[in-house]
Amino acid sequence: MNNLNYDALDKEAHDKYEVTKLNDPYPEIQPALLSASDIVKYVTRTGMIVPFHNDKQQLKQAAYAVKMLGKCIFWDDDGKKQELDIKEKDEFILKRNSIAFVSLEPRFRIPYYMALRFNLQILHIHRGILLGTGPLIDPGFDGKLAIPLHNLTMNDYTLRGGDDLIWIEFTKLNMDKELLNGENANYVEFRPDKKINDINDYLHKAYHGHPIRSSLSEIKKVADDAMKRTNIITWTGVATALGLIIGFAVPGIQLVTDSNNYVKGAKEAYKQLTDKQEEKIKELQKRLEVLENSKKTTAPKVK
Repeated sequence: MNNLNYDALDKEAHDKYEVTKLNDPYPEIQPALLSASDIVKYVTRTGMIVPFHNDKQQLKQAAYAVKMLGKCIFWDDDGKKQELDIKEKDEFILKRNSIAFVSLEPRFRIPYYMALRFNLQILHIHRGILLGTGPLIDPGFDGKLAIPLHNLTMNDYTLRGGDDLIWIEFTKLNMDKELLNGENANYVEFRPDKKINDINDYLHKAYHGHPIRSSLSEIKKVADDAMKRTNIITWTGVATALGLIIGFAVPGIQLVTDSNNYVKGAKEAYKQLTDKQEEKIKELQKRLEVLENSKKTTAPKVK
């Protein structure tokens, strides 16, 4: 939808709202949760939602599906503010353990005899994404809505601009007849300071523009930092232990080496001594043989 078409539709819705915000065009419809057919009647006549998609895909028996489109704001792991403008088919990753503030497509102008409640589609609820329990859009609200999405799981989820995000229920209030007839009556007018159209205004009012982040992400960051420090300490300890081991091991290795050299030298010395003794024994044996031979040759012959 281009800006010209939206502007024309928005002006038409504004004009309808100004006429019907205190004048119920269907007084015969009883105060209760509206059915799909009654939702279509009231939205068409009062301009309470623009743009409004009147088709079976957006309507259930007692609820209307609203799309995610527009500004999205979140703070990254470093605490830096990120702002996106999500258009049709644009993908946005809702990271694990994070909070993101997303905008809804339509502008709401709620008559004073109507109140709206909304909640996430069941798909997102089953994913573990949280929105809160039964947020109320008050009678007389005029503006756009931004809602926080809490992803408290360990999974990253991809959302697309233009996809249905929430279901809205419409409840007609039991008002004074004077109000329903458009006459002066006692009713609580919606406070002008609560008519906020931009998500940044919501966040500034909520926490003066300071970062709004999941405590789980901060806990994870602290845990990661602690783990890094633990690893440094662990590796330092390992290095120190290795140094001590090496310090003790080197002298031990040297001692073993010296002992081996000593034994080897002793063996060599013993072998040398043994060889010398064997040579002397052989030499003595030779001398004995010579002496014996000489005695035989010099001995007198007996006649």
